[in-house]
Amino acid sequence: MATKKTAVSPLANGGKPGAKAPQITETATTPPATTTAEPVTTETKVVEPAANISTGGGTYEMVKGRLNYQGQDYSGEYQGKYYSQGKELTPAEVKQQFLSQYAEQAKFIQSVPELSNLLNQAITNNWSPDEWATRFAGSQWALAHPGNIGLAEIQRISTPEQYNLNYNQAYNKASTLASQLGIQLTPNQLGRKIDPSVIGEVQNVDQDAVNKGQDITNWILQNPNASDQQIQQRMAQYGTLNPQALGGTIKAQSNALQTMAEQYGVLGQYAPAGTSGTGTNYFDQYALKMAAGATGYDQNTAEQQFRTAAMATYKPYAEQIANGAKVSDLASPYINTLSSLLEVDPSNIQLGSATGYGAMVSKAMMGDANGQTVNPYDFASQVRSQPEWLNTQNAHQTILGGVNTLISKMGF
Repeated sequence: MATKKTAVSPLANGGKPGAKAPQITETATTPPATTTAEPVTTETKVVEPAANISTGGGTYEMVKGRLNYQGQDYSGEYQGKYYSQGKELTPAEVKQQFLSQYAEQAKFIQSVPELSNLLNQAITNNWSPDEWATRFAGSQWALAHPGNIGLAEIQRISTPEQYNLNYNQAYNKASTLASQLGIQLTPNQLGRKIDPSVIGEVQNVDQDAVNKGQDITNWILQNPNASDQQIQQRMAQYGTLNPQALGGTIKAQSNALQTMAEQYGVLGQYAPAGTSGTGTNYFDQYALKMAAGATGYDQNTAEQQFRTAAMATYKPYAEQIANGAKVSDLASPYINTLSSLLEVDPSNIQLGSATGYGAMVSKAMMGDANGQTVNPYDFASQVRSQPEWLNTQNAHQTILGGVNTLISKMGF
């Protein structure tokens, strides 16, 4: 007995490309017995019935040009051909049936000429689900839209209303995270919020721009598992610090780095000229790179950098600094003397500044060629030599006290 197995269709189970298609039939041909002259008979035996066909068994037969199964016009795939109500469908009719039945997926496939042509080939050549999957994965479209990028793009084309709603939600999230971070994004970097009145509009996506840091909103949709930290890292990588966002986390980190540089007495080595000791350029940029997750930019690395600079600057104290002491602690006697004599808030003395009171303290601690620092008594004299000392209550009391002592000694 010869057996013929039917091909598996990529459109089985209702005509959906890539759906799992059961084996349909095998047809056995029984030759006539040698002792008779009866004609050859053909029997069709159902092994695994197609979708929507009773499992009770039965035969296929052509009745007046229509395929019949168990007395009813047959719809579905049989021996590599497709039927609707017993009528064999042309490839164009099969495709139209698929487009009607799977509107969302079909809308996506139809919108991409390459995939539309691929569907035509699948129908004409009766591809199996595996063949369809292999050809689809190798298409230029699939290669250009891997993983979640492809899923987001399919949703964008298939269900634009839902996609646009999701887009606006992602836009709001991106805006909130940028504000919390204190980052400033251009309209192109953030993306364009969609007007609810045209929510059905299909928004185009420039994937190359997304890959280069533009349209972070679409990037969020294409990376649905990205954490808030990962989103913020991408923003910090491409955005700039918002000068108005003084409460943002990046600015807070920048301020922390500046404070650390002050504690090690090296602020003036990092704060650019004209910033009044704020260190805007250096510390803000370092904080941005920290937020972006750049290699080699973190709190410990920054502190080690400041410590090394302090050891080279304050050589008389190098060993103490290496063992964990901060220059701000070592400078307490000098800061207290200056604060008391000039009647200034100690917090306003920026240790390590290029100019001002902080520079006076730092210079006194750097030591001379022999490694000798300025002793506190001489430092007090230096402070009293400052013109502003004469305007302090301390100066008035000192001068008047000296005058009274002189008058007393003169006998008046």
